[in-house]
Amino acid sequence: MKRALRHLARSPGFTVFALATLALGIGVNTTAFTVLNRMLLQSLPYRDADRLVQIWASSPHQAFMAQSPGDFIDIRDQNTSFAGAAAYYGGWTGSLAEPGKAPIRCGAPKVTAGLFEMMGVQPQMGRLFTLDEEKHSDALVLGSVCKINK
Repeated sequence: MKRALRHLARSPGFTVFALATLALGIGVNTTAFTVLNRMLLQSLPYRDADRLVQIWASSPHQAFMAQSPGDFIDIRDQNTSFAGAAAYYGGWTGSLAEPGKAPIRCGAPKVTAGLFEMMGVQPQMGRLFTLDEEKHSDALVLGSVCKINK
């Protein structure tokens, strides 16, 4: 042990290089394991996550594309295989504003009735919207989660 320490003390360049290589290797390994563990080994944070499936449409020109609203309604209403069906449409943004403060831009996906119940998610306040409200195209806001950068 003493001999190894004396050798490392005599060649500080090699010592710094060896320590930097070890630190980099440990950091990369830890990061890779954390990402793989989260993506592959841990289940999604939803009720019955192993039973959730996502249905895509396809065409001769595109392998995966979103379902049209009409196709989704047909799937939901004529379903005999699934316990339930719900849809989400992402890509929209909205603004959240309080009186006297600047508005905050937030992601605002549109979802159909039943999505939150299917995933086992309940609102912290208020209630979820119903299928009747969806059919009447009532504009409802369930809540918003925005990350505010200060």
